[in-house]
Amino acid sequence: MMPLLGFCRASREGELFELIAAVQCSGAHEFEEQVRAEIALDGYWLHWASKILPADVWIKEYPEEWGEVLFQSIQAGCPVVLGLIQRISVKPEVFLDRLKIKRMQGIEPLDAQFGQEPKKRYLMSFILTFLVRCRFQ
Repeated sequence: MMPLLGFCRASREGELFELIAAVQCSGAHEFEEQVRAEIALDGYWLHWASKILPADVWIKEYPEEWGEVLFQSIQAGCPVVLGLIQRISVKPEVFLDRLKIKRMQGIEPLDAQFGQEPKKRYLMSFILTFLVRCRFQ
């Protein structure tokens, strides 16, 4: 077991939040499980955890964050320490309108398209025609 630190993204009641967590655990998977369980007590849902690194490496990589304070707060009776849970002010974009489908008339489906019969053999007939012409010239 070692202390790990990581950035986390969570939500509650349609709002997004960020936080830093420090956990005494054996790996990234256990880190996520313990953070998920801890923030669920307050009604949050963990979306993901990223940049999960051993405490000494994380503190060197992100010295401006509160990692060292969180790391020093880990105790045997308190293996999960959460940093300040901050609301993300930018609302996530709605992804439903990303894909615009426009139905067009008069376009034949491709021959390799699933469910289209009979298959068009343009390329094969072109190659055969080319070979036949080359052979008999």
